[in-house]
Amino acid sequence: MDNFLFSPGPAHIPVEVREKMSEEPLHHRSKAFSELVTYCASGLKRVFRTEGEVALLTCSGSGGMEAAAVNFVAEGSTVICVEGGKFGRRWSAICRRLGCEVVPVAVKMKESLEPDRLASLVKSRPNITAVFLTQAESSSGALFNIRKLAEVVRGNSEAVVVVDTIGSLAAEPFFQDEWGLDAAVCGSQKALMCPPGLAFVSVSPAGFEKIIRPHSLYWDLLDRIENQRNGYTSFTPAVNLFCGLKAALEMIFKQGLENVWAETKRLAEAFRAAVKVSGLNVFPVNPASGFTVVELPEGIKDSDVIEKLEASTNFRIAGGQEELKGRVIRIAHMGAVGYEDLKRLIPPLFGCLKELGWKCEPEAALKAFIKGYAR
Repeated sequence: MDNFLFSPGPAHIPVEVREKMSEEPLHHRSKAFSELVTYCASGLKRVFRTEGEVALLTCSGSGGMEAAAVNFVAEGSTVICVEGGKFGRRWSAICRRLGCEVVPVAVKMKESLEPDRLASLVKSRPNITAVFLTQAESSSGALFNIRKLAEVVRGNSEAVVVVDTIGSLAAEPFFQDEWGLDAAVCGSQKALMCPPGLAFVSVSPAGFEKIIRPHSLYWDLLDRIENQRNGYTSFTPAVNLFCGLKAALEMIFKQGLENVWAETKRLAEAFRAAVKVSGLNVFPVNPASGFTVVELPEGIKDSDVIEKLEASTNFRIAGGQEELKGRVIRIAHMGAVGYEDLKRLIPPLFGCLKELGWKCEPEAALKAFIKGYAR
């Protein structure tokens, strides 16, 4: 049986994307590649819902986060970083390395941040220059109400608003310009259905007025965007990943972005019906649509489930991170993971839990999923 990634990143890559990436590489200074760059930049603007520009970077999602930070905050700045888990805390780590005073907002991993709490903090810190948020915390599965959080920041300060959408873009509704977000960051390896290796920093029209020239050659977003407008990248790019990205964007636009959001949510609700009928709990109070984080029963470790499932099926799910290590499993239902794929996953996944001592019935879980999807 072929390997299949049900992990929330890297996520499953569809055949159409893999085939395009396997073609002979284009030269990165050719007309054909210039046209490819222009298409990808324009297509991502549609996904971010912005009239601004999207810088295309060859790096991980964390590289995109750092690129956003160095272009919007200077050494000595005071910034707020919302820490809802491992990746919210990464904003704090990046900003501290830049010499910023970080005001962390600790959020319990089960929970999302209430806008009133952020509003009070922003009001009490008139020297805040930026607020860093995460839409979907990949470590906990929690979804944050970015529209409301950005609203309270804008209503009480002049701070730049920067959002990590690595776990949410093309899986959750997202409207950068409408929500007043100066910059947003994403990576290629989740709902955008590509391998790791590309990151994107989307800058809104308002955000352009707030960019500072960074003390960095590679992360200079203005330079990146100026070159992209001419159809080129500032440095040698991951050419074949761009080819895969174009194929992925074409798939998204063929289905319709709003339809992709709706289908992702439908799959999430159906999968969670299978979790519930099996007597298990979804970890966060307000879960994101792109993946489900499931609390494991006492005595069953994430590594036990992962290893048993992969040995019998070659399906790969993910375990917990940091304080959730050993305690949860994480399953994706975004991007190229569809209904039939989850139907194949559910019987062996819940079968593994049963073999490990949990009283659940794989057939009941599958029936709940099918019924939930039909509903």
